[in-house]
Amino acid sequence: MSNQEVKLIADWVIMVYIAADDILANFAIESLKQLKSAAGKDKAGSDILVVAQVDLDGYAKTRKTRR
Repeated sequence: MSNQEVKLIADWVIMVYIAADDILANFAIESLKQLKSAAGKDKAGSDILVVAQVDLDGYAKTRKTRR
């Protein structure tokens, strides 16, 4: 493994796919912010990794689906 590679080991992985159009994109972004704040460690000390794929169709002309 090179110096730039990072190996993540977590007790829990939360995988989310969010698709939203137009005004619902704002709710999708807020949900992702909440998930980001939940990542890290839980009360029992378990590591939590959050992975998301986001498809904001309203921005399809200017942005690609992100992971």
